[in-house]
Amino acid sequence: FYDVFQVSTDDWVVALGDVQGKGAEAAAVTALARYTVRAASVDHDSPSDVLHILDRVLHQAETDRFCTVVLVRLRRVEGEWCATVACGGHPLPLLRRPGRHPVPVGEHGALLGALPGATFTDTEVTLDHGDALVLYTDGVTEGRRLGHFYGTSRLVAVVDEHRGAAADVTDAILADVMTYQSGNARDDIAVVTVAVS
Repeated sequence: FYDVFQVSTDDWVVALGDVQGKGAEAAAVTALARYTVRAASVDHDSPSDVLHILDRVLHQAETDRFCTVVLVRLRRVEGEWCATVACGGHPLPLLRRPGRHPVPVGEHGALLGALPGATFTDTEVTLDHGDALVLYTDGVTEGRRLGHFYGTSRLVAVVDEHRGAAADVTDAILADVMTYQSGNARDDIAVVTVAVS
């Protein structure tokens, strides 16, 4: 699942998550996770705090399902965008800057709703003109063909090659990972790209 919503002027939240399993129970956990992230983001500026709240809510829910989430808070201060990233069991987003190879940003945190005493960390980066953050689920990197994974290296190469608008980057990733799997995805795939133009 993914969600993008505005908290206030020049203050946005981008969430991308993956709930264990499929079916009605997974859908219910997805709805709970999205609602919790939206509600907690109103009262808590820190993405790591929001993930702590979501982790607590999932532990209290009547489910044994866990999920992974990457959460980004985007704020513009004096004309400059700042992104605060926190991850819970999720692949780290890729940061692409002009003239540089894309690199992961953030720190890995625990799966949400799975372990007691989970910790989550905020990482801040400034986004300048031409920068982009690419959020994705493991359905991208774990796409398979003839027993081989699509992999992070191939994803980085696609992000590096496509430096246009955010939608173009997302479309290029989706097209490449689907072509790699001959159009037959075996896992859920979601990609969200945020770019400063």
